[in-house]
Formats: sequence, C-alpha cells, structure tokens
Amino acid sequence: MHVILMNGSPRQNGNTAVALKWMADELRQAGISTETIQIGDQIIRGCIACEHCVTSEDNLCAFHHDGINNLIIKLRQADGFIIGFPTYFGGMPGTLKSAMDRLFYAGKRNGRYRNKVGAATVLVRRDGGPEAFNQIITYYHLTEMIVAPLQTWAVRHGMKKGEICEDVEGRQTIRRHASAMAWILKMREATKDSVALPPAEDRIVMNFIR
Repeated sequence: MHVILMNGSPRQNGNTAVALKWMADELRQAGISTETIQIGDQIIRGCIACEHCVTSEDNLCAFHHDGINNLIIKLRQADGFIIGFPTYFGGMPGTLKSAMDRLFYAGKRNGRYRNKVGAATVLVRRDGGPEAFNQIITYYHLTEMIVAPLQTWAVRHGMKKGEICEDVEGRQTIRRHASAMAWILKMREATKDSVALPPAEDRIVMNFIR
C-alpha cells in the first residue's frame, strides 16, 4: 500500500511540511509506504476546460510542461493521498487550486480515483481552516473517494515555522486522521477478495438550463 502526500505550501520546510511529516510517520508505522511531493512552489497554470483529458487515450492533461501529468499517474497508482497546505483568505493557495483542478479533472477519468482513500491537513494562523479543509474534501467526494474519519477538522495553528508544535490538540487530530487512513487502507486490502466494490455506473449528466 502506498500514499502520496502533496505539500501545497510555497515553503518547502515550513509548518505544512512538519504536519505532513507527522502524518507520513503515522502511516509508515502502520506499514504503509509514503512519498511526499512539493507542488506549492511550482508554476502551475489552471485548467482551461479544453477536454483533452476526456478525449485522449491516456486521459492526461494537454499541458505537459509542469509535471502535473506525472503526478496524475502517481495518484492513479497510489492507494490514497493527503493534501497539506496553508490557508490564504479562507481557502487554499492559488497554485494548489490550479493543480487540484487539473489533477482531479483529468485524474478521475474512467473512475481511476474511485474508492481511493483521502486525507488532508490545513495550516492557519488563526481562522479559515474549516472552510479550506472542506474545499479539499469536496474534490474527494466528487471523485467517489473514501475520506478518512477525524475527530474535528484537521487544522493546525501557527504562524512562524515550528509554532504548530505548540498546538497539541491539532497534532493529535492529524495523527488520528492519518491513523484512520491507515486502518481504512488495511481494511480495503484485507477484504478486496471477499467484499465486492459497489458497481460503477455510467453517470447521468443533465443541464438545468432549459
């Protein structure tokens, strides 16, 4: 079993990196391999709805210059993924938003994210964490992923590097979030031959404009 962790912060070694490391440590203790990928400091353009990922044979994005297609392939092969990022104006940073739109629009084709396990961690100075956390969870829900349970939003507080270590409750929350993710992954692995997944269906799409 393998989990990809994505750092959506422009700072490679800031508070987000610390939080993701704690989550990766929890997963590895459960016997699950991890890989952390830095994307928050990259130059990533947004989706332009060209539909290339819909019509092309490999269902990859038309833009090949920024590594998003390589990450799409990694996510398709992984059993789950964790997104970590700081909160700007009550939401995720713009670079991460551009990446997420392309990763999930192209990556979900043919149900390739379906029933994978998702988790997240959000870093804030003071407010805006739940709203930003729910942004990420919406991507998971709309691609039929399984969201690991948690005792409250996986939000940690801190401004300067290292301040999140003082947020004891926040650290417990994300540690338990990662532990629950490991539990779900192990259940999926243990029951893959005995419990069938819900059958996939062709999606019915309609427009409310008449």
